[in-house]
Amino acid sequence: MIKGYIGTSLIDFPEKITSIVFFGGCNYRCPFCQNSWLVSEPKYTTLPTLEPEDVLRMIAMRSKMIDGVVFSGGEPTLYPSLLTSLMMELKRNETTGHLKIKLDTNGSHPVILKELLSRNLLDYVAIDLKTSPTRYDSLTGMTNSFEPVKQSIRLLSQSAISSELRTTYVPGLVDKAEITEMLPYICESKRYVIQGFRPKDTLDESYSAIVPYTPEYLTELTDWIRSQVSAEVIQRF
Repeated sequence: MIKGYIGTSLIDFPEKITSIVFFGGCNYRCPFCQNSWLVSEPKYTTLPTLEPEDVLRMIAMRSKMIDGVVFSGGEPTLYPSLLTSLMMELKRNETTGHLKIKLDTNGSHPVILKELLSRNLLDYVAIDLKTSPTRYDSLTGMTNSFEPVKQSIRLLSQSAISSELRTTYVPGLVDKAEITEMLPYICESKRYVIQGFRPKDTLDESYSAIVPYTPEYLTELTDWIRSQVSAEVIQRF
């Protein structure tokens, strides 16, 4: 279900001006999530649900001012039929067919990702690499949760489209020990993005008290990762 729409964003698609479509609900329960209003059921169910036709009309009205559309959440792949139909309509519509499409996903549904790729509906994909594989289940609240993410990462490594892995660097969840375990998957990526943690509106309210890493320490980690992988490594705050 669609629970939010932003007409213009300058930061969600590299070098593109985009509109953003937000889906409500997520199968993960990452405590540091900063989109809690889209993940927590008591919160997102109180938001009005936007009709797909209305969203497509709003995008069409802005089509001369934007370069693309980002589908984010929550987790968009929880709604494969709706997600696919929206993307197909954008691509085949004369007014919006030129727009690039980006998907933000946790990577938990590789079968859906594969289908979207096979239909040539995606121009860019960002997968959240949360932490080290051995800590994934405790973080997401699911069993064997890293295996599908691994499959999604592999799909993107074999695809010609642009893509990135990105990690929010939360103290206590991601440090050098976890990064070392993550390196083989970072090596498969075309771009790896290090995101600073913002202790605000977190799914677990106790995470609002966590002091983020300093920019200096994140720069140190960025330089170390660059020395270990061939992928482009950037910081994004």
